Amino acid sequence: MGSNKFGLERHEPGGASDGTIAEFHALMAADSLERRPLDPPTPVEVFTAAARNFPEFIDATMFLARDQSGAPAGFAMITHRRTANDPHLADTQLWANPEYRRQGLAAALLEGVCDEADKKDFRTLSTTTTEGVGWGQDLCEALGAKPTHERRTWRLPSRASTVIRFALSPARPRIGPGAMS
Repeated sequence: MGSNKFGLERHEPGGASDGTIAEFHALMAADSLERRPLDPPTPVEVFTAAARNFPEFIDATMFLARDQSGAPAGFAMITHRRTANDPHLADTQLWANPEYRRQGLAAALLEGVCDEADKKDFRTLSTTTTEGVGWGQDLCEALGAKPTHERRTWRLPSRASTVIRFALSPARPRIGPGAMS
């Protein structure tokens, strides 16, 4: 799974090794630092416990992308709440290490997510990107997403059975040194 430049591994959170969970944690911490630089990172122990203990009503699958040397390069996760509200809706989270952006990594991760969505009959994928973190909006546009008028949602044509919605959330106000400048 994945492009020639990146290998893509599929993992069930509860069955992933401690080493794999630690690699996901490091990538997710880098993502969080980029989006919310003033927030402290989640400790690896807390992240590991959460990954191993998803509630039964949540179906989660994680994808770890590696570069040609085997180093972690990015991640994606697809989650579905098993409720009667919308059995075909899943949320997705995706992040690519800045050193690998614009090289097909996000597209490879999204391909893995779409394959998983097709297998599980999820016809709508939703994700949110933070205003001010330009690569998220750039990715939506590069993948052909068109903004809609409601809730700053992006609709991305991917497969006939899958609609992807990207919502742009407002950036949180900065608190701390330099916040007023």
